[in-house]
Amino acid sequence: FDSVFPSHDTANQQFEAYGGPVQFVYEKDTLAGVFGSMLKPGIVIHDNKWKKFELDLTGNFTLSHLHILPKNLVFEYDGEKHRIEIYNELDVLVDSNYINCSAGNTNNPGFVFVDGKLENLNLVVNSDFKVGGIELITKDAGIRWTKATKTTELYGKYEMKKLWSVELTLGNADNPGILIRKNEQGKSIFDIEDVQFNLGEVNLGAAVIENLYLSSYRDWE
Repeated sequence: FDSVFPSHDTANQQFEAYGGPVQFVYEKDTLAGVFGSMLKPGIVIHDNKWKKFELDLTGNFTLSHLHILPKNLVFEYDGEKHRIEIYNELDVLVDSNYINCSAGNTNNPGFVFVDGKLENLNLVVNSDFKVGGIELITKDAGIRWTKATKTTELYGKYEMKKLWSVELTLGNADNPGILIRKNEQGKSIFDIEDVQFNLGEVNLGAAVIENLYLSSYRDWE
């Protein structure tokens, strides 16, 4: 905290601080960031209560099998709900894919921590990526963490690039189709559980296939 600068706002009768970088340790990993700027301080204390505790995350970190690269990610303490929240934009690195995601906003944060432990993780997937060498075009997808099983899961609807008109469903929010786990080398990988294909009209010359549905429930990488 050597590079954090405190000040007293006499007009509003509150203590403020800004600057950085600073570091926090969570589950053997380090979160790094900056407490805003002089014009927009990240720390504000009023009447001996936290009015604001907001850190702009700058360093990469690992959380629940996810390698996270902040893009515009905010770490914030919600004093009314007594919890830590993380929201805004990030990339997730899985199987050499940099997957762009949205982590909600201050009213609906994608990460929630209670009593120092992860309580909720819910991300919206924005970018396309590859699974097993197949490029998937994202239509409506997300990543979530399930507290009961401590698993990180990918679900949603996709199209398979350059393969006629193929829609791919990787489970849903209640029963996700892909687990994201770490292999022996500590790398995040896909572990597929439930895949459904909807093959639209395909002209094979002598025959036309319409609306062929296929399902797979075997694990593959």
